[in-house]
Amino acid sequence: CQLDPDAPVKWQVTEGQSASGQHSLYFGNSEAGTYDDPGKAVGGFAVSPAFTLYPCLTANLKVSLFLDVEFFKPTVNWLDYFAILAVDSAGTHHELWNKQAWYEEFGITGQESQYGTWVEIDVPLSTDALPDLAGQQIQLNTPTMYAKR
Repeated sequence: CQLDPDAPVKWQVTEGQSASGQHSLYFGNSEAGTYDDPGKAVGGFAVSPAFTLYPCLTANLKVSLFLDVEFFKPTVNWLDYFAILAVDSAGTHHELWNKQAWYEEFGITGQESQYGTWVEIDVPLSTDALPDLAGQQIQLNTPTMYAKR
């Protein structure tokens, strides 16, 4: 689902760059090879099918992410945001991972960007990590926003 499904910058399955296999999920304009749409704020989200987090089972979401986004430091001039959320059956969003926290965990200050780098993301989905969601159906959601003014 997209904020504007006709926008050139959106989440889409492509045969472009992939860490494994032939396809990847890509946010951007696949023809232009960029996530920038000059003069416009862009955003979108990819949503997984619903699944149940069963108590006492261990699960993780493991993602190879080609991190081609800038350090997230919101200012009046720009915003670059990417996160992984769990959305419960009531529609409540639970942030599981975000790019800013990842940067901070590894001591990246924003002066050095992780442009063009594959990073491995491992997000715990067990009910030990998410006790409020035990036994509930959830969906994973990846909100993405980019704006440059």
